[in-house]
Amino acid sequence: MMRTALFAGSALALIIPAQAFAQQVPATTTEAGDADAIIVTARRTEENLQDVPVAITAFSQKSLDERAIKTSFDLAKSVPGLVVNAGSGNAALPDFSIRGRGQFFGAASGSVETYFADVPLSPPFQIPTLPPQYFDLASVQVLKGPQGTLFGRNTTGGAVLFVPQGPTKDFGGYVRAQGGNYANRQLEAALNLPLGENAGLRLAGFVWHRKGYTRTVGGELDFTTFTPLPVQHFNNQNVIELRGTLKVDLGDRLTNSTIVTWHGDKNRSSSQAYKPRPGTPLGAAVAPSIFADRQLTSLDTNLSRERSSTYGIINTTVFELTDDVRLKNIASYISARGYGNNPSDVDGAAIPGIDLVSPLRQLHNRQFVDELQLQGSSLDKRLDWIIGALHDQTRQPGADEKINITTNTFGFSAAGPDYDVQFRQSRFTSHSVFGSATFHATDQLSLTAAARHSWDNIAERSVQVNNSMVPLASIPNPATLPAGVLYLDLGGKRKFQGWSYNFGADYKVSDDVLAYGGYKRGYKRGGFNGRGGNLADFGPETVDNFYAGLKSTFPFGAGRGRFNVEGFWDTYHNAQRSYLDLAGGALVTTIENVPKSRYRGFDMDFSIEPSNWLELNGNYTFVDADYIRYPDRTVATAVSLLPAAFQPIFLQSHPLDNNSLAVNPPGYVNRHKVNLQARFHAELPSGVELAFIPSVSYQSKFYFNDTSVRLQAIQEVLFNGGAPLNAKADGANQSPGYTLVDLRAEANHLFGREVSLAAGVTNLTNKDYILGGGGIYAFGVDAVSFGPPRMIYGEISFRF
Repeated sequence: MMRTALFAGSALALIIPAQAFAQQVPATTTEAGDADAIIVTARRTEENLQDVPVAITAFSQKSLDERAIKTSFDLAKSVPGLVVNAGSGNAALPDFSIRGRGQFFGAASGSVETYFADVPLSPPFQIPTLPPQYFDLASVQVLKGPQGTLFGRNTTGGAVLFVPQGPTKDFGGYVRAQGGNYANRQLEAALNLPLGENAGLRLAGFVWHRKGYTRTVGGELDFTTFTPLPVQHFNNQNVIELRGTLKVDLGDRLTNSTIVTWHGDKNRSSSQAYKPRPGTPLGAAVAPSIFADRQLTSLDTNLSRERSSTYGIINTTVFELTDDVRLKNIASYISARGYGNNPSDVDGAAIPGIDLVSPLRQLHNRQFVDELQLQGSSLDKRLDWIIGALHDQTRQPGADEKINITTNTFGFSAAGPDYDVQFRQSRFTSHSVFGSATFHATDQLSLTAAARHSWDNIAERSVQVNNSMVPLASIPNPATLPAGVLYLDLGGKRKFQGWSYNFGADYKVSDDVLAYGGYKRGYKRGGFNGRGGNLADFGPETVDNFYAGLKSTFPFGAGRGRFNVEGFWDTYHNAQRSYLDLAGGALVTTIENVPKSRYRGFDMDFSIEPSNWLELNGNYTFVDADYIRYPDRTVATAVSLLPAAFQPIFLQSHPLDNNSLAVNPPGYVNRHKVNLQARFHAELPSGVELAFIPSVSYQSKFYFNDTSVRLQAIQEVLFNGGAPLNAKADGANQSPGYTLVDLRAEANHLFGREVSLAAGVTNLTNKDYILGGGGIYAFGVDAVSFGPPRMIYGEISFRF
């Protein structure tokens, strides 16, 4: 019954625009409201959005600018089914989730992978890598559902593709400057230089400075130096990004493109205490006065840090072997230095709790990926196919004097203040082979089958030093620790392998209507719990994804309309989830496998042009998520920590064989998400275009982790004296639903040239809303990160 209801949206799509399909009208070439203008690469080749049997939301650079999208959190407002969470409550760590699947705190890899120029970007947990870039792009594409067969890292939730603008044969470029409140300053530019008949160079850059919209009260005691801290501003922007792309035609059939890009930032971010938990030392210590102003907080950590620096080199070579077969190789190297989650105050309070101070050296992460593809068509172009192989490796320093110091946590032991220092090295190597074939059985019916097999090798070393009572500066090297210092040196190697595959069919009802459906099997590798805890490691997760959808274009008003819908039913096996634990006296995150969970719902989007002065765009997502089987594996360990007299009482409510956590709602799931945008525009006799662009977005609440109603037994014992804790009932561990309103006005083609002026405001109503949180309410406080307040801006741009 439920399955029928969820897929009713797909059936309705056949009825709603039925009258429009009776008349065939050639596609127009206008950008807004015209599906034929949107080119995507979801199947590793350029195709019209409406011809691809995959749920996709795509944006051009013009659309990104109109929506003021310059961060991943901005992107989430406009994409159905996409949640971007502030990882660990830190807005500098955006984590993508699609349809409820994403990066869960501490997991070896996310369920959603980001790609830049076909190169995967996600690093090991909170280690720096190349962040997504939102300037000078050809497109941004959000792909829903498992994408593991054609994309390099197996992703069970989806993929986000960033496609940079490449060189063209014409001289040109643009400059865009913006200013606004909070000392907001943006400068973006690109220059396209033809280099003779066979080469082109494109140079682009982006600079963004904005004062932090959150500040501390000042005067808090920095417990690493025992000196007062000044007023600190954070949630700022201090970013520089540079990119150069050289494209060379080496003959009629050989093309080579090389991208060199660099990213640097000094962004500062942290959690802030939102809701203290009564009866806990940390909760009792939070000053009530800080809750009067969401832009004011009290921290005990110095957030100052050096600039992070990441550069990448991406080389793509395409060799047209014949008119129907081409060879493509994508090689990339990324080297990143930065601080990940450091420094920050995870608990958001001005007393020692979970305080991450700056490591003694920046974290270093290196990534090399090479992918070889052979693409072609056969059988008189009735069979399109692609086969390939991938080598993907991530390397971090392992020598004692260079190993990454991933966390410096300051807190209290029974003897007084102490440090907990974690040295960590993660090394990942993955190899995979893949293939996909689409057979056009008739002019209307196409059948697709695809598969990838992956072999993953993981090596891990973790050195944990705690209760050391020695100065922080004396712990730069685990091999020279003072005698008697308590530490753990853990490590090992694991190997995983698995299949991803899919089978699908699509049918062209008409030139303007595509119906499709199928089945996908997704796989994601397992990994280590590097700091120990109750589980040493965790296994792979898989998903069975059933989907059915419809894409349609139709004449509407002054132009073309688009209506797309897809229903999905996903069953996850051994999904990777996390919870807080203790190991060696330190707070750790443990990843476990949940046997069975279910996600079901539908995405829909539309674009219409009712008149020559109005364009409307909108989307909606519904996701219903449940745990089917979620046993608590921590009961035995929890019981062993209790006094003998209390153990039988505890076991009555926590049976060893059936202590179920399935009552918890899955984290990072918006049950409802809506975005609507209008573009009112008119052209004056002088050729100047005036446009007014309002947009409204709404998302229902989501939870920060998977223990909002009932904790694991080990957490109840460690953090709540063995008693249960329901954070949901307390209104904690969640981002409440909210609505945001943005406005933008434009004057384009001024002075007879490509000069444009724009003014806009985001978060017009100055709404207080939560981007994400650490999910540490059990520890004593609900620590969250708030989104930006009302931001007002004006900009000027010039194209030449």
